[in-house]
Amino acid sequence: MLDEKEHLYKEIGIQPKVLEFGQAIEADLKERFENIDQIAEYNQLKVIRAMQENRVDATCFNYASGYGYDDYGRDTLEKETISCDGIETYVQNLLEEIQKNIFQKALKRREERTITVDSYDEFKEKIEQGYFIMAHWDGTPETEELIKNETKATIRCLPLEGDMTPGKCMVTGKPSARRVLFARAY
Repeated sequence: MLDEKEHLYKEIGIQPKVLEFGQAIEADLKERFENIDQIAEYNQLKVIRAMQENRVDATCFNYASGYGYDDYGRDTLEKETISCDGIETYVQNLLEEIQKNIFQKALKRREERTITVDSYDEFKEKIEQGYFIMAHWDGTPETEELIKNETKATIRCLPLEGDMTPGKCMVTGKPSARRVLFARAY
């Protein structure tokens, strides 16, 4: 009885000698491909080990960076083909480089998108445009809640550096000890 492959070869008119030759090649290549698979698996394990040592898991590759970019956490989105020799060190260095690059992009964006306003009308206009806003606030929870309800913006921090000049609250006109940073959560 012919096996399925022999039946197929016979059906399409391939001679038995060609079938035997093909089977011999397949047997020879099978061992080679098994060796390649073992090497590939070993190299994958080296990458996994490097990721574990650097506390990286799959979620690092499945989300946006959170800095307003539609990316997957990579800073340049470049593809590279590299040798598996020294892969652990390469992965560690690459992760450090990626983190530095993403931080620098975020810092630059924050600096470019942070402005100072004095009026509530200007605040409402600029918050719609996605700016981070330094503005005077009277320090009361009621004013903070009003701003949040009307604009969806909240106080992000009381900066430790920068303009510490007292002024008037942009909403109420009451005294303000300093400017605070407002932004929207995205």
